[in-house]
Amino acid sequence: PGMSLDLTEVDPDDGQYWDFTKADKRAKAKKRVEEEKPFLLIGCPPCTPFCQIFGANIAKLGPERVNAMIEEGKMHLKFCMELYELQMSQGRFFLHEHPLYAKSWKIPDVVKIACKPGVAVVRGDMCRHGMVSADEQGTAPVFKPTGWMSNSELILQELNLICTNIDSNGKEPNKEKHRHVHLVHGRAEAAQVYPEKL
Repeated sequence: PGMSLDLTEVDPDDGQYWDFTKADKRAKAKKRVEEEKPFLLIGCPPCTPFCQIFGANIAKLGPERVNAMIEEGKMHLKFCMELYELQMSQGRFFLHEHPLYAKSWKIPDVVKIACKPGVAVVRGDMCRHGMVSADEQGTAPVFKPTGWMSNSELILQELNLICTNIDSNGKEPNKEKHRHVHLVHGRAEAAQVYPEKL
């Protein structure tokens, strides 16, 4: 079925998480991709240092911590782009996910991949993919506009689902169709887990 190499998975060889800020973990993961040749490689590196919520918390964290988080985030992104480049060079596929309005989409390494022939970026709002959360009013869909980048046209067709509240101008005048639970007060962490439908 594939493999998962991320910050929640432990490398059985040393009991350490797959932290791609560490050169040995990057080298080992790249070797596995080269050897196992996955048909599809899915990347969803940590988005925290590139998101709007992070910007609101910068004052609480302090400049040293903020800079460290941004550099770690860039390192994860750069490594993902390196693996996507490898996938494409061998005729295989990749899928990249990050919040649609995250600053990461403007990082040169990401822009370089996005501009390659056969690669495209689409929008898929999580409410259309079945993501829900609960607030003081009860359970409701989570908006969470998400960017998906891939060299697979068919995968992007499946993911390109925009909230039914949005009109053709990109505005949200039809809020009566459904309400959204906002990802505040600790709800954003739970929204990192993809819904079963997705």
